[in-house]
Amino acid sequence: MTITAPGSGYTTVPTVTAPAPTGTQWGNETATFLAALNGTGGVGAITVGIAGMGYPPGSTLTLSISGGGGSGATATANVSAGALMIRPQITRLTAYKAIAFVAAAQIASNNKLSSFANYFLDLVSAEFQQTVAELDINGDGLADMAIPLGRSNTIYT
Repeated sequence: MTITAPGSGYTTVPTVTAPAPTGTQWGNETATFLAALNGTGGVGAITVGIAGMGYPPGSTLTLSISGGGGSGATATANVSAGALMIRPQITRLTAYKAIAFVAAAQIASNNKLSSFANYFLDLVSAEFQQTVAELDINGDGLADMAIPLGRSNTIYT
């Protein structure tokens, strides 16, 4: 977060607005930010409220600062890629689903075995529908965002 100009004349905390993410990916969410005054009528700090989803990593957002009785404050926010936190359950499910795909392809000529492979694949797919991956956006090792695995997800567009 970079405050490029603190502005002046702010008597109450202004509203900080980020542009909406571009693209049409499922799950896009506009980031929110919170401002704090510096004690001399300018904006002294801006923190992330909700990190948002759908912003390309490495891009810079120009934030809009309004209200609060002042003017002239400007700021930007850099979008980091974050880190996908892979839990053991997700690793197992991914392996099971891969095995089911391979098994279904290998035994497609035998109807009995093919039905069993498809049944197993359906069970694993149903489990995926109820499982979420976690994204650590700020690098603190804690999950900041849950990503449902039951849908096709793209972190950025």
